[in-house]
Amino acid sequence: MVLIMKTAVLEEEYLAWKKILEKTNIVALLPKIKKLGIIGLDGKEYPLPTLAQVLELFDKNQKLINKKYSQGFKYLELVPLALPLEQLTEILGRVIAEHRDGVTLYKTRRALTEPLVATRGNKEKLVWVWKTLEQTYANNEIIYFPQ
Repeated sequence: MVLIMKTAVLEEEYLAWKKILEKTNIVALLPKIKKLGIIGLDGKEYPLPTLAQVLELFDKNQKLINKKYSQGFKYLELVPLALPLEQLTEILGRVIAEHRDGVTLYKTRRALTEPLVATRGNKEKLVWVWKTLEQTYANNEIIYFPQ
């Protein structure tokens, strides 16, 4: 099976995400290993995956990648899963506040065919987190790789 996402596209998207993660201070130079990354919930250092690691994962998982691509997942995203939720929502809120006055914010759409609906957002609570997720997170009940 041919990999749909080309290496050049992945490299471009990887570099864009790396820049965003650095600019927003989501990733920083880790004190012990001296690489960019995050300090996770468990206090361990998690380095940002390298482009080579991302390309290797795509190469090893072509069948899954092609399936997900056909389902509409057409862009690379680097998500800091090990980052504490409070820290992530604080950063997101800060970035939204910095950009809110200069751009139009839109409500989430369920499909690209739905019209854009502008919103001002809630100034007191810029980032909304689903209550069930907050409770699950607070009680340390999230399981990433169940067996």
